[in-house]
Amino acid sequence: FGRCRDDWGNWFGGRNLQPIWHCALDDQYLRRNPFLVPPDPCIDLMDPPTSAPVYPISSSLPRFNEFWTLNRFTAACGIAVYRDDLFGPDFIDNVFICEPTYNLVHRSVLCRRGTTFSARRAQDEQRSEFLASTDHWFRPVQVRTGPDGALWVVDMYRLVIEHPDFIPTRWHQELDFQAGRGRGRIYRVLPSGSQARDLATLSGLSTTELVRALDHPNGPRRDAVQQTIVLGQKRSAIAPLRKLVLSGAQPKARLSALCTLDGLAAIDAALLVRVLDDSHPALRRHGVRLAEKRVNESTEIQTTLARLVDDPDALVRIQLAYSLGAWDDRRAAEALAEIALRDAEDPLMIAAVLSSATGFPQEILGRVLGDRTPSDAQVALIENLLRLVLEAEQNDALALGLRRIAAAGEGGYQQWQYTCLASLLDAIEYRGQSLKQFQDSAPTPLQQAIAATRGLLQQAQTDATDTSQSTPRRVQAMRLIGRAPAAQQINPKYLSEMLVPQT
Repeated sequence: FGRCRDDWGNWFGGRNLQPIWHCALDDQYLRRNPFLVPPDPCIDLMDPPTSAPVYPISSSLPRFNEFWTLNRFTAACGIAVYRDDLFGPDFIDNVFICEPTYNLVHRSVLCRRGTTFSARRAQDEQRSEFLASTDHWFRPVQVRTGPDGALWVVDMYRLVIEHPDFIPTRWHQELDFQAGRGRGRIYRVLPSGSQARDLATLSGLSTTELVRALDHPNGPRRDAVQQTIVLGQKRSAIAPLRKLVLSGAQPKARLSALCTLDGLAAIDAALLVRVLDDSHPALRRHGVRLAEKRVNESTEIQTTLARLVDDPDALVRIQLAYSLGAWDDRRAAEALAEIALRDAEDPLMIAAVLSSATGFPQEILGRVLGDRTPSDAQVALIENLLRLVLEAEQNDALALGLRRIAAAGEGGYQQWQYTCLASLLDAIEYRGQSLKQFQDSAPTPLQQAIAATRGLLQQAQTDATDTSQSTPRRVQAMRLIGRAPAAQQINPKYLSEMLVPQT
């Protein structure tokens, strides 16, 4: 029911009951790792995420279904981020969402939150809406930033906005589903006392004038200029575009110029190195993305990318995690491990790391395992890496992981070791093999690593039956029961005794 982006390349969408989500993961990268099951890439930004309240000024009409959604989002659509400064600073990073059922257009303010966002009501609209009508036929279904700086609102203007399939048949004879056909209109909303921008055409402008037109506060106009230059392959624009990228006053114009140069295939390593060190995070982020094509050719790009693992902006780091998958070098694995350890609590960042992990899973796994006790989030990362090396049949990496998991520390075995081994055994069994069958068919170093897990399996048998242990530890130990060699397996009587409400 709509998809839009902001000035920095972040994409948003929504549907019916879910007014706004952030398209937080990029499928073209995720598909590189066929063994990765990523988190949901659509992050709901509104609180509550489903059927948040709205404040119509039209009177309530009979509902045909979902009665619990009265005065709540039920037909969210036509989403748009406002991309101009004509409305003033309070409207920066504002998103507009149509709700035709209740004859209104809602406004939320986007706030960065690491690799994603949150959306909150504007301070002066806590119990009101940006645009609302008492007319029940007012059915806003699309919002856009106009090239004149106004907010353009498409009003379908209908008596009935719902599809007949979702209306009980007993109503069909009473409703005229065609009422309003041909009466739609487009409103242009402007701040009081302001003038719309000139809707000047781009045709007839010289190349120099087109590049100058990129330095404009209106997003749709910048998009149109970029499209005109790229589709026309105007090579004479390259020099002024480079100058704009490096010395322009407005980051949005500089980013548009950078992406226009990419459309002309006119970005070289020297320019990328400058962009990767830019003061604005959006330029660095897209510089990382564009560096993918040249990372294996330029030592300067490689050195600069490696430094960005400590970038303070999370969106730069997640793009780096994606783009490191294009770098054929062990340093890419080191950088991925650094990002994974730093951002282990962010499942979006870990999905990006794992999208790039197929080239060097052994190196990343070794670094993440290390000598420290992993956090819960790092345990999930280790589980993913173990499944990756198993499916990719990287036996040396799997042996390394198993030896670390099987090693008892000073205080004995820890809960995370049960979790990781059980997760790996789940994956082996999913392939139709028992641990013994897998061990029998494995090369000698891997057989030895599997044999080293015997002590861990034995301790799991003890902990699962030990009521003095914590419940989470016993649960993880329980996952390993029955998987040890036959001589060590637990008495089935114990398992039957556990099948009571108390446990």
